[in-house]
Amino acid sequence: MRDVSPCGTAARRRQGSKVAEGTVVWFNSEKGYGFIRPDGGGPDVFVHYSSIQMRGYKTLDDGDRASFAIEHGPKGPQATHVTPLGTRGAVSSGWQQGTTPVPARLPLAVRLLPVLLPVLLVGFVALVTLFG
Repeated sequence: MRDVSPCGTAARRRQGSKVAEGTVVWFNSEKGYGFIRPDGGGPDVFVHYSSIQMRGYKTLDDGDRASFAIEHGPKGPQATHVTPLGTRGAVSSGWQQGTTPVPARLPLAVRLLPVLLPVLLVGFVALVTLFG
């Protein structure tokens, strides 16, 4: 079967990039980048979230398997056209089913608000009760 997709294997070969599979060593969702260790050995490959081919919130989990093209970037090997294969070969949708992804780009104070608000409310009620 012929690959006709613009981001597919045939397009990668035309561009001179090497197609590989590997394991995500680490990925920082807040910063949007990480590294993949290619199965064939060699240096870890830089991956940016903008290269991840999935819908919705683009992230990778440590230990996930991925297919990707390797191109030479300004600081070394860089992964492009990254397709998550999931942990241990399972298909990944980008987050676990039944959970809502937390936007990592929100400031820390905003993300902690649901935790801190009840504590602050209890403290306020205690102060009002004690000092009327």
